[in-house]
Amino acid sequence: MLEMCRGICDAITKAMNSFPESPFFIGAHSAGAQLLSTLLYQVPNLKSLSESHINRIKGLIFISGTYDMRPAMLMPKVNDDLQLTE
Repeated sequence: MLEMCRGICDAITKAMNSFPESPFFIGAHSAGAQLLSTLLYQVPNLKSLSESHINRIKGLIFISGTYDMRPAMLMPKVNDDLQLTE
């Protein structure tokens, strides 16, 4: 998963370098939305995006991501497969 996160950061950096004066809005769908939200908000030590790139992100659009998995943990048939824990 860490390599996927680095790949996302690399793609964002490449796009931002192609348009150096532009603000950026980033969107992601489903599992990509969950991964991007985790990357941007919960992995502060990744440091793959520079401070100047982070400051150019003006908005995030997350569509149909799974952000709160606690309800699935309460469903035995679902959690048997997922094996989620707190």
